[in-house]
Amino acid sequence: IIGTRTISKTKGVSDDLSVCNKCGLKTPFGLNHTWRWFTFFFIPIFPYWVSRMIICPHCGSVFRVNRNNEYDVLAHLEEHLE
Repeated sequence: IIGTRTISKTKGVSDDLSVCNKCGLKTPFGLNHTWRWFTFFFIPIFPYWVSRMIICPHCGSVFRVNRNNEYDVLAHLEEHLE
């Protein structure tokens, strides 16, 4: 009973409106983390893959964020949180 499981969490959503490069609409963006976990008896044991991305809530476009820029993106989002 060995397998994998994907867990996603939103780290923050900005109230500041940014323009999506794909659909061209002004919309608030959020930073999402996705982890793929190795499981044993359906219990997550350790993550073996991590992805950081910004997703447009209107069109669903995904923009990858590398680990080096993640803190800059989070700082920008925190500036515009209520």
